[in-house]
Amino acid sequence: MATTTTNPRPAVTGDLGDTRTCTLGGIADLTAAVSARAVVRYTADLTVTDELTATIPDPDTTVVVVELGDSGEWLQTAAPGLWELEIEVTFSSGAVITFPDGDPDRLVVRSDLD
Repeated sequence: MATTTTNPRPAVTGDLGDTRTCTLGGIADLTAAVSARAVVRYTADLTVTDELTATIPDPDTTVVVVELGDSGEWLQTAAPGLWELEIEVTFSSGAVITFPDGDPDRLVVRSDLD
C-alpha cells in the first residue's frame, strides 16, 4: 500500500500551519476509519521520533492531511535533514494499517533562512 504526497516540497523549520496532503493507496476509501495519525523519525538519529496530527477530510476518499506545524509545534524544533513519514489509520474493526507498507515516505526539513 503506497502513499502519494501531493506537495512533496521541503518543510521549513519554524513554519506554522504547514501540512502535507497524502493519498493512501491499496484501499477504496476511508469510510470505516475512526482515526489517523502520522509518525516521523529522524534518519540521522533513529531514536528521535514524534507523532503528528493527521485528519481525514473526506472519508469517501483516501486522502489524509498531516499537520507538520501544529502538533506540539514539531516543525518549530525539528532538526533539519531527512525524516521518515508513516501514516497509521485505525478502522472501526480495530485493525490498524500503516501506509506505506514498505519503506517509509521521506520528508525533507530545511533550516529557515532568517
